[in-house]
Amino acid sequence: MEETIREFFQAYAHRFEASLASGQVDVDGVVDSFAPYFVESTPAGVQGARNGLLFRWMVPRGFARYRKLGTRRMRIDSLQVTELDPMHAMAKVGWHSEYVKKGDGAAVSIDFVVIYLLRLSDAGPKIFAYVSGDEQKALREHGLI
Repeated sequence: MEETIREFFQAYAHRFEASLASGQVDVDGVVDSFAPYFVESTPAGVQGARNGLLFRWMVPRGFARYRKLGTRRMRIDSLQVTELDPMHAMAKVGWHSEYVKKGDGAAVSIDFVVIYLLRLSDAGPKIFAYVSGDEQKALREHGLI
């Protein structure tokens, strides 16, 4: 199970980096990484979303926002996998992001952790929930927004 999840996140990170670099977003790959319904918990609250047309429409806009903020890299620095049962796992992913500030062109790096809950099936791992910190606060503190 751990190797399957490691491969899943390697592909996830590769899609993220490729989308930042080229502007060509692998919408199918991103959408396919999520369960039909998923939940997020952030300091802003808990909300759920259906993996459907609206999500598919939002994915390229999310990447466009990251590019507009000056995001240049998004890579995985650490990955801890905890098997919960034969069908479920938790992955604690340490991300390292790099930006170029608008205006002065200064380089900025932000490290953060996201905890993902995944369901494994014959179709592969699917994210059904994730927990993250206050991304907006971190971006403000580093002068990116």
